Amino acid sequence: MEPPVEADQAASLLDAAADAVLNEQMVKAADLLLQADIRTLHAYAAFVMLPTAELLGFKKHARQARHEVHLQHPGLRMPTGVDAEAIFKRDGFRCRYCSCRVVRPGVRSLLTALFPDIVRWPSGKGGDRAKHAAFYALNGVLDHVQPYARGGDSSTENIVTACWPCNFGKEDHTIEELCLSDPRLRTPVVDDWDGLARLVRNRRKPAGTVAKLQTFPQWSTRPDIEGWLTSMNSETSLGVIEALRDLLVSLRKISSVSLSIGQNLTVNIVCGGKSLGVLGLSLAGDVDVPWLISGEKDWFKPFAKSLADAVPEAVFYETPRMWRVDGCGTARGQITVDELVGAAAVVLAGVEQLAGKQTRPLGQP
Repeated sequence: MEPPVEADQAASLLDAAADAVLNEQMVKAADLLLQADIRTLHAYAAFVMLPTAELLGFKKHARQARHEVHLQHPGLRMPTGVDAEAIFKRDGFRCRYCSCRVVRPGVRSLLTALFPDIVRWPSGKGGDRAKHAAFYALNGVLDHVQPYARGGDSSTENIVTACWPCNFGKEDHTIEELCLSDPRLRTPVVDDWDGLARLVRNRRKPAGTVAKLQTFPQWSTRPDIEGWLTSMNSETSLGVIEALRDLLVSLRKISSVSLSIGQNLTVNIVCGGKSLGVLGLSLAGDVDVPWLISGEKDWFKPFAKSLADAVPEAVFYETPRMWRVDGCGTARGQITVDELVGAAAVVLAGVEQLAGKQTRPLGQP
């Protein structure tokens, strides 16, 4: 079963959250982790994990009778340590069955320790329903293509990376019984996705007491703009807040544009199955340009350039992963809310132009 677009959206959000953790931007990391908890993705994963193979949509004919093969398997059932890591890297930290990006084992428990109220992982009866959706769907495991219980060995040739849903849904069926093509015949996709393994490699306690981060505002696809605006820095003038309200309302009317609210408010465009965050507004009055664009650097460049031209003394500059706009914001790569609303017409026109490009294949200028 092909995973929904939310799987890729969640992976991109987790990727950005990992970067934020390593940069000790813990509030930003928490907000991104909240956004990645997409409940429709949880529902998809729970469906695929159902034990009845016919419910997966893979099998079109009656289940063939099969006989368990009970053999004495020498050695370990699963590779561990360096051998396991080598398989994940070989497969690009992607499920070889459905091709979704997966998260390396150990990452989820690390993030649960840092953000226990966000990356939830309760145990016991009914605990699965409350688990963080992205990790529930994208946890990476190793899977025997020819099931171990059916005589399959534990060689690297018989073991592939899988997501939790595919691993649980496949159970101990053969790929022939499920009418699946052999995943080993498809060349694995290997790029810069590392399954968030960099968090484990760089395991260290960030500055501040992360465990004391308490409750963060809940994210919603139908954001409470008014509630968020009233929480903004008291130094932000009423005139700027009114102008920002008008801009956000206008942006939300554009096709394929959505707003999401957590600790920050982000302006997102759904393009090619990805949710790209073109703006990220903080309650302090700073605006990240962009927020999260999933590597779509060339696609974003015209928007960033036009916004920099419209903001007095703003600088338009390039980083390895994106084009950014630097104005009078607190940190590099930020402008202020005042500067944003001052360039409202340019922002609207630029977002409309980006939204109009959604049929263009991602990765192309």
